[in-house]
Amino acid sequence: MKNKTLQRVLCFVLSVTLLLGAFGFSGSAATLKVDPNEKNPYSASTLEEMQSLVGTLSYDNYLANYAEFDPSKLSPIVVDILSTNDGQTVAENAFCQSAKNEYPDSWVNFGAENEENSIYLPATGSVTWQVTLSKEQAGLYYIKIEYFDVKTSESSISTIERKLLIDGKVPFSEVSTVNFNKNWTYDNISVSEPVAVPGEPDSYDVDYKQVEDGYLKVVTEVKDGVKTVTTYTLSQDINGNSMSPGFVELPGWNTYHIADSTGYYSGYFSFFMAEGTRTITLEAEREPMVIKSIELIPATDTNSIPGYEDVLEQYQQSGYKPAV
Repeated sequence: MKNKTLQRVLCFVLSVTLLLGAFGFSGSAATLKVDPNEKNPYSASTLEEMQSLVGTLSYDNYLANYAEFDPSKLSPIVVDILSTNDGQTVAENAFCQSAKNEYPDSWVNFGAENEENSIYLPATGSVTWQVTLSKEQAGLYYIKIEYFDVKTSESSISTIERKLLIDGKVPFSEVSTVNFNKNWTYDNISVSEPVAVPGEPDSYDVDYKQVEDGYLKVVTEVKDGVKTVTTYTLSQDINGNSMSPGFVELPGWNTYHIADSTGYYSGYFSFFMAEGTRTITLEAEREPMVIKSIELIPATDTNSIPGYEDVLEQYQQSGYKPAV
C-alpha cells in the first residue's frame, strides 16, 4: 500500500514538472521576434532550397522525373577534356613532371603519347567541363570516364573520391561521393624476360623450392615458341602456415562508368542532360588523378551492367559447366 502511494506521488510530481517545462518553452518561444522581411536561414521557400538543406534527391526519385525520355535515339557525346576552367595537360603541369621523376615506376604504364591529351586533377579543388546539347540531344546518359590513378606526393593508399556536380549541383545523393578504384598488384611476383624457344612445344610446369621462411612457386610456361618464368615468393609464419602476400600500387589506365559503389543499384547511373550548355564538375575529396576522356553514353539497356540471370544464360549458351 505504501509503495502504491509513493508511486502516485512520484507520478504527480513528474507530471507537474513536464507541464511547467512546456509552459516555460511556450513562453520563451512567444517572446522570440522575427523580422518578416528577413529570410530565416533555417527555412526554405522552394523545393530546391529545401533539398539543399536536408539533402538531395535519391536516385529513384531523380530518375522518376525523367521517365518519359527515350534514350534509344541518342548518340554518344565526347566532352572536350582539354577545355576546362583551370585544367592543364600533364605535359604542361610542372607538378606531374616532378612526380614522374620522383616515382618513375608508377608512370611506366602512362604512355608518353598521353601527356598532351590528358589533364591532372590534384587532391584538392575542382575542375569543370562544358558541353552543349541541341534539343534533339537532350536526354538520359551514362557518364564514362577514362582515368589514370597517378601516384604523386599527394597520394596515399586511399580510394580516389570525387563529388560529381551537374550544372553546379549534385543531381542525386548517391553521387555526392564517387569512388574511382586504384590498380594494385601482389608484391611477391617476378616475371622473367620472354625468351624465344623456336620449335619447343607449348607447356606449363609448376615447381616448388624451399627457402628460408617460406618457399618459391616457379611457373615455367612455353607458348607459341616463347618461354617465360614467373616466380612467386610465399612466406610462412612460425607454424608453417602460408601468409598472404602484400599489395603494392601499380597505377594504370582505367575506364569507369559512374555507378553505385555500394551495389544497391545495379547498372550504371543515368544522368539527365538538358538542352543548352551544361557543366560537369569533379570536386576533389581525396587523392589525385589524371583524366583522359569523358563521354556521355546514351542510357540504353544495352549499355548497362547485365544482371545475374542474363550472365548465367550467356554462360549456359557458351557451354560453361559448374566447377567440380
